[in-house]
Formats: sequence, C-alpha cells, structure tokens
Amino acid sequence: DGTAYVLNRFGWIWKYALDGRLLAVWQAGEAEDDQSAVVDVTVDDAGRVLVVDAGLDRVVVFDRDPDGQPGEIPNFDPTCTAQGDKRAAPQRIVLGQRVDVSLHVTGVCPRVRNQADIALVIDVSGSMGGMKLDAAKAAATAFVDALDFVDMHVAVVAFNQAAMLAQPLTANPINVEVAIEALQAGGGTNIAAALDGGRQELTGPRRRPSAASVIILLSDGGSAAAPALQAAQLAKLEGARIFSIGFGAGAVEDLLQQIASSQGDYAFAPDAQQLASIYQRIAERIVANVLFTSLDIVDEIPADMTYIAGSASPPATFDGVRLLWRLSDVPLSGMTLRYQLEPTQTGIRPTNVFAVGEGVDGLGSPLRVDFPVPTVDVIAPTATPTPIPGITPSVTPTPTITPSPTATFPPSPTPGPIFLPATRNEKCPKRRARSDVVLVIDASTSMSERTRAGRTKMDAALDAAGSFLDQLDLAENTQPDEREQDRASIVTFNAQAIIASPLTSDPRALRRALAATEQAPGTRIDLGLSEAREVIEGRRPAPDRVAAVVLLTDGRPTGTTPEGVLLAAEALKLAGGPEGTWLYSIGLGSGIDEELLRAVATDEARYVAAPDAEDLARVYREIARELPCIRR
Repeated sequence: DGTAYVLNRFGWIWKYALDGRLLAVWQAGEAEDDQSAVVDVTVDDAGRVLVVDAGLDRVVVFDRDPDGQPGEIPNFDPTCTAQGDKRAAPQRIVLGQRVDVSLHVTGVCPRVRNQADIALVIDVSGSMGGMKLDAAKAAATAFVDALDFVDMHVAVVAFNQAAMLAQPLTANPINVEVAIEALQAGGGTNIAAALDGGRQELTGPRRRPSAASVIILLSDGGSAAAPALQAAQLAKLEGARIFSIGFGAGAVEDLLQQIASSQGDYAFAPDAQQLASIYQRIAERIVANVLFTSLDIVDEIPADMTYIAGSASPPATFDGVRLLWRLSDVPLSGMTLRYQLEPTQTGIRPTNVFAVGEGVDGLGSPLRVDFPVPTVDVIAPTATPTPIPGITPSVTPTPTITPSPTATFPPSPTPGPIFLPATRNEKCPKRRARSDVVLVIDASTSMSERTRAGRTKMDAALDAAGSFLDQLDLAENTQPDEREQDRASIVTFNAQAIIASPLTSDPRALRRALAATEQAPGTRIDLGLSEAREVIEGRRPAPDRVAAVVLLTDGRPTGTTPEGVLLAAEALKLAGGPEGTWLYSIGLGSGIDEELLRAVATDEARYVAAPDAEDLARVYREIARELPCIRR
C-alpha cells in the first residue's frame, strides 16, 4: 500500500504514508533492558511489523491495532544527565563544634561537538583469529562510517606482542577502512606497547593542537598489569582519553577497567553481536568533555546553623541565608564544593533547607540537579563538676592555734564519667608471624594541605610510612632471604592507582618508591584496593605469614561510588589464601567518609581516625606492632 517503515539507530520505528505523512512512531526495543539492540525491520504479507533484536536474540512481532494512537515523537537529541550528592561529617558532634558539608556534582554527557584525533588500537593476537577478528573489523568499520571526518581524524594501531601503526592519522575514511580490513591475527598480547603506540601517534607530527586525543583500545586478553597501567597513565597525562573494550570471556576486565579514563569509558562485549553497539555508543560520546557550561548552585542554610564565614571552597557569596556558587565549565569528572557550619541547637538537625543547581549543560540545554539534605546528631557537652573548696585554717599571733569554724561544703555533684590511665598486659605468641603488608597511600592533590606543623600532609604521610617500615623486620643486606623477613609493598592512588613497589623485604627499594610518589587530582580508593589485591594474590600464601593492607585516605571517593569501594574491599579481604587479608583503614582529617572507611576495614577495631597528618606516625607504629599478633 506504499506505507514505509523506518528503523532509526535508537531502536524506534517510524511509519510513513505514501505522501510522506508520519502515521505512527513506537519503540521496538526493550527500554528497560540494556542488552536490547534492534538491528533490522521488515513487514510480512499480513501487514505485521517484524523487528530483529540481536541483543536479546529474538524476533518481535507487532500487529495492527485498530484503536492504537500515533504516539508522541520523542526527542532523540543527545542529552546530559547530572546527579547531586550532599554529605555532612562527622555525623555526630558536640554543640559548639563544626561540621564539614560537601556537595558533589557528577554526570554524563553523550556528545559535545569538537575536533578529535582518534587512535583505534586493535588486538590482533592469535586468540583474535577467525570470527573474532572479523567481528572487530566490522565493528571498527561501522564506527568509522559513523564519524564526521570534517572534525575527526583517525589512526589505526594493531598490536600483538608489539604495536604496529597500520594507518597514521588521516581525514580519509577510505584509508582507515582499508587498513582495518588488512589486519591479520597472530602472536601474543602486549597492552603496554599498544597504548604507547596510540599515544605516540596522537602526540606526533600529525596531531592537531585544537583536537581532543582519544584512544579506543580493544582486547580479548590481558598482559602484565604494571607496565600497561603505567602506559595508560602516561597517555592520560599527555591529554588522551582512553576507552577500553573487553571482548569475550578471556578479557581481563579488571585491568581494562583501570586502563579506561573512567568507569563509563569501559565496556564489555561478551560476543560479536554486542561489539558494534559498543563502538556506536563510544562514537556518540567521544568528545564529551563538559557536563555544564554554566551552573548556579543555591544552598539555603537553616536558622539553627551558623555558616562559618570564608569556609566555602570554591568561594561562594552568602546573603545571610543562602550560599550561591556561579560555576562555569564543570567537567564530566564532576566537582566538589565544601563549607563549614556550626549548629546552635542540640538534636538531629538538617544541615540545609534545600540545595539545587540549575544551568546549561554541555550540549546547550537546560539542566537541573537536586541535592539531598543530610543531618547531624548534635549532643550537649558534658557538664564539668564544680570544684569543692578546701579548708583554710586561721592562724593567730599566739602560740595557741585556734582552728577556724567548720567549713560548709556544697552538695556533691552528680557523678560523671572519668578517664583513668590503663596498662594492658599483652604479649604475642612465642613464634612471631611474618607479615606481607601493602601500604595503600592517597596521593591526591588534597594531600598538599598543611599539617599543624606546617608541612604538607603528603610529606607527613610518607614520613609516617617510613616509620612503619622501620617497625618491620626487613632485610639489612643486599641479598635478603625473604622467607625469614617481613615484606612490604607500596601502592599509591589518585585518579589512577599504581603499584609503586611490589612485595619486597628490601627497605631501600621501598623508600625509593615512597620518594617517587607523585600527586594528581582524584581519589579512586577502589583502584588502590584493587591494586593491593593484585599484590596479595600474586604472593605465595604461607601459614606463618600474615597478609595485611593498610589504607590511608584524606577524602571521599571520586570517580566511583561507595558501593564500588566496598566491593573492592570485600574482594581484597577474601584474597591471599584461606586466612584472607587483614584490612586496616586510616581516615585522615575531617573530609573523609567515616562510615565507609569503617565498613572497608576488617572490623571496627581496624579503623583508625587521625585528626592531623602529624598523628600518622603513631597510628602506623601501633598497626606495625599489632601485625605479628593478629589471629583469626
């Protein structure tokens, strides 16, 4: 009858009359199932519409509905989404103390039009042979077809045990597709070399200074983690955004997730059917780099809270009731705002009346973000007993001493708590357990803040870690027998995490690793714990060795969620053999998520709060003394 049916890339069917009128529109895929991927449509002789959902491996049949309505046309333009979180710490304070309030803005933005230089880095190892490489070629070619080469230049890097530049950066899509089609499988897998190959092309003579740098890494396996993560970190430091794709059951997802620039920049394709849709999603958000171009956040303070003037970071204006931040270019990685309050009443008190942000997203559309209202438990200070006056005798000039009248004492005050020094008579078992311990140290930029002694928190933390090493039984010669000594490892984290030193009993190697610590933005506690797990799992468990991890952080997790941190912590506690791993957590300062760090630790006794970085040496020493004595 001349009716035309069109399937768009969002999985919606458009039905047109012969004269071009739109008769109906409906969604053919499963909106609530991320695996749904409608790829084809046809109409049978009875007028029924049949669509192929490759993601769910089924054919869906739509029959005519005489009473059906045309349906509303949705807006298919890419849109940003934003989430707001707000927290107060500590959650219980004494009246007269201050509470730290933080607002966190995060989100995703699928696409912001811009120029981009893209390196397609494709695994061509032997395991990719046959249908897997054919699927990778098809998906990469479809990705190239979806790009606008007015703005995009593309290079192709193939890798096995080495990296090969199959096609330098070019604005010619035909050359790119020819290079992709010519790929052949064989050899091993070296992800570090692959990332270096992509980085070198994106920083070489063919790069465009005005273009964003993007690496899209596809691999069905894994390789040595430490060099791969170092190569990824170097690429990111030079401005590249890394998307990573794990293809098939052999992909080492944990490594590929850490290589990606963010959690949202990693995807897993269990089979060839999913691969093309993943490349398509990457194409949609390949140069998204701004969540808000402008954002105004208003936070109204309740009458029973006093705002501490000048405490807002970044600076905000305050009219006596409301704080106002006017922000611009809020990145996709998010932003955190902080300030301090002092409650004026006891009880469970909300820290604000409302907090809301309104602005223009990275695509030029209005976008709003709402924040929750956290509460704090404000308790009255403990009363101080009134001192009891003593008896003052009266002295006369004569030799006879006449006592003064009997003093009148006030009523005894109500008994209150007192604190007495106590000494515990404890000793370790006669046979001392050896320790394999990983120090996981926050190297975020917030560790540059000053301690009460005037030095940075980072310097104090590294000195304290050195004191911890002094408490261990490490080797003093150049050829240690590690069977008879403690061993330690150093892991540092910010937006990424690295194993700065593997397990060793060489104190000089450990101190060199500490001295080489570099700070950067971000607090990926989950990545730090995952690297520690890799260290623990790489050791050979022994019944006389204790596996332990000591986590130090001065902030809340960024780039992940508390749930993600807890999952990493639980996996770490189960690592290291039948006895598992003891996990200590140290919260430094007032900007931490104390509840989360308590949950991260093996038990309540293994969480320690350090008000100032100058307290860390004592905390580390106490942990070091306990390690040989702990038992399940």
